[in-house]
Amino acid sequence: MGSVEHWNQHMEKDSDDDAHADSEQGFDPRRGIIRGVPKPGNKWRKILDSRQVNAVTNLVKFKIQSSEFIKQILEKQDLAITLDLEEAFHHIKVSSDLLPYFGFAFQGRLFTYSGLPFGYKNSPYHFNKVLSIAIRAIRQRWNIKISNY
Repeated sequence: MGSVEHWNQHMEKDSDDDAHADSEQGFDPRRGIIRGVPKPGNKWRKILDSRQVNAVTNLVKFKIQSSEFIKQILEKQDLAITLDLEEAFHHIKVSSDLLPYFGFAFQGRLFTYSGLPFGYKNSPYHFNKVLSIAIRAIRQRWNIKISNY
């Protein structure tokens, strides 16, 4: 299967999962362009071209713990596991005020991301903020060593 057909199938399958059809949000379809970036396993990551929004948005800087932190907290008898939260940005809901800025057109239909899109420069900050709250709660409840990096 050609890459264009595969991309179209991916978009048709996933558009309703990650975004909702939208024509009433004041969205300018020229603003949102979405492109596909190939991932391993014949999968695609949808990236919203957010250059216009990013140009007028202040970058929120934050620190994320490094693997050095993990080395410091692990002890010899500890077990470890890693999780890849695939497409997790999309699960963090955004304010309805931002929906017009996170829109795109696909096959004649307009969509807006209801969750954080890949491409918006502050998506990592907002995702990390929510994930940090969850990690803090997990540490308190189960008294385990857990980190995001």
